[in-house]
Amino acid sequence: MKQKISKIILILIVLCFYTSLISQYIPKTSNKKSPTKLVENSEGKLPNDDEVILRKAGIIITLKSAIYSQPNYNSSIIDSVDIGDVFFVQDIMQTLVQRNQYYRDEWYQIVLSNYKLGWVNIEDFKISEIKGIASNNPFKYSYIPDKKQKLVSVMAKKIINRENEIQSSYHIGRFMPEGWDQVYVDEKTWVDLVDIKSLVDINIFHTQNEVCLSFLWEKAKQNENFDEEHSYSIFEITKKDILYQLTEQYLRKKDYDKAIEYQKICMQHYPDSASPYIVIGNIYWYSLNNIHDSLDYLFQIFQNIPDKILRYDEHNTTEHYQAFENINRIINDSHLDNESILYYYQRVIELTESPLAYVLAVLERSKILRQQQKFELALTELDSCLQKYPAIYHSVIKSGTHYSLFLLNVMFDIKFYDLQKPKEALELCSEIRQNYSEKALRTGILFLEAKILDETNGNRKEVINLYNRNLNLKYDYYSLQYPIRGSGTYLLKLVRKRLESIKSFNIRNGEIKVENTIIYESPDSLSETIYTSKLNEKVTVLYPLEVKNQTWYKIKTSENIIGWIQDNYIQLGEEQIIVQEVEKEINKVIKKTTESHTSQEKAKTKVVEKKTVKHISKISLSLIYAIVSISIVIFFAIILIVVISKRRN
Repeated sequence: MKQKISKIILILIVLCFYTSLISQYIPKTSNKKSPTKLVENSEGKLPNDDEVILRKAGIIITLKSAIYSQPNYNSSIIDSVDIGDVFFVQDIMQTLVQRNQYYRDEWYQIVLSNYKLGWVNIEDFKISEIKGIASNNPFKYSYIPDKKQKLVSVMAKKIINRENEIQSSYHIGRFMPEGWDQVYVDEKTWVDLVDIKSLVDINIFHTQNEVCLSFLWEKAKQNENFDEEHSYSIFEITKKDILYQLTEQYLRKKDYDKAIEYQKICMQHYPDSASPYIVIGNIYWYSLNNIHDSLDYLFQIFQNIPDKILRYDEHNTTEHYQAFENINRIINDSHLDNESILYYYQRVIELTESPLAYVLAVLERSKILRQQQKFELALTELDSCLQKYPAIYHSVIKSGTHYSLFLLNVMFDIKFYDLQKPKEALELCSEIRQNYSEKALRTGILFLEAKILDETNGNRKEVINLYNRNLNLKYDYYSLQYPIRGSGTYLLKLVRKRLESIKSFNIRNGEIKVENTIIYESPDSLSETIYTSKLNEKVTVLYPLEVKNQTWYKIKTSENIIGWIQDNYIQLGEEQIIVQEVEKEINKVIKKTTESHTSQEKAKTKVVEKKTVKHISKISLSLIYAIVSISIVIFFAIILIVVISKRRN
């Protein structure tokens, strides 16, 4: 008997041991609960209606938005909606959020008018809490049995002129259930259902109803806390927004005095905002053609508004920089004489607290001074600016713009091209390179030094050395604007691009092909115009640059004006062939980069292969252990059965 018990205990121990061993290799199942599904019944109620008190509604906030069958831009589009269209979000709101280091993607599942479900991206949609829905609403997933509750948020159905309903009918939301309350408005009588909130949430940015706007303003100006109380609104409507819309109404009527009056009221309510000054400045210039009053209002921003970053801006733009942009645009649109232009830019320099506005004003003055042959004065102002702001950086462009390089480039052009003093240009480069540690600045200077040596038939070995130092710093040496933070394949493409540029780098003579050809300040057709050339005018091509698959040439006219021109407006002469040494040296860099990139790819492939082999070996070992364990258990079970059967016989 004792032997039987001991055998049974031994078998149980063996079974437990191998069971635990096998369980280690069995993949564990997830404990995550699947999302709760909504169950629709004949009455359109949810299973536990008592818990569903508040419903979420949302409104489309972009001009045109697609509703997708799945939370994926590649899925089929099942509907297309406009701004202001209202939808209900699933009661159990199902959202899909995908995140990585580059983006965050979030989707809402919404109920369409035909009771189908669709997906809308968070970028096109804004959620708003609502207090209740009428009992006859057709959205079965948003049913509330309380018949007395009324909608008080985004669902106002119409604004109707009682005398002429067709003229003033205004719908908020595309899918409106029948029987909901209406808001009436005419010249005499207002019926205010709940309070101002019912009207504030209406998208006033698309209404042309002056009476509605005036009513909103009368309500708003009596409430000191209006902006804070209505910050929840889908459109975040403020007093400033209402005043701006009223200004637009009077501008359409060409009642400019009334439009300016509303913006002066806006100044009183928002003393730290530059926008009323900008609006008034634009009215004086674009509507009244009064440039001096326009600029006077814009200059008041420098005196009355402290410089600060705009709260809605993504690129660190400030109030003073915004003022400068408007001043600069008006000056460029006008026909002011050079002395007036110099005066206004000097005022910017004297008044602004924005380093970026200061630097750009200096650059604008330098263009005029160069046209007037006042090269020494231009150099003095540029040098003074560089001493005050040695490393100005602005992130309007994703990769950033180092405006200090623009200052240095202009100083270089004056010394090298205008004054014809290459030695002084070299001394400038050497001085800057020694005094500044920032990579982008040093890289730009290396390029300028190489250009001097190249264009004056200097030491070729030194030219090659300077080019290679640029490559090692991984910066785009010929654009001087955008620091490159890439390596590997990207660097290889960059080097090839440089090689193509260097092949045609030497100075060439050219001739304008088209009459009244525009010479731009930078290689961009949206940049400022600095000169208009004549037909067959002879120019000197300094160097080429590829921008968005378009070739631009930096040129110098017979009047010593330097700017950019597109390749299809110029007829080039014979180009000089660059010394083969430079091409050979850069080919070596390309070869070296290619080999490095190839070796990196091979190393990555080997690592992946090793990981795959290890993974497969682990799986095969676990299977072998499982098979052996099961075989042993079966073997002992058979022995036990045989022993028991023999004892019974």
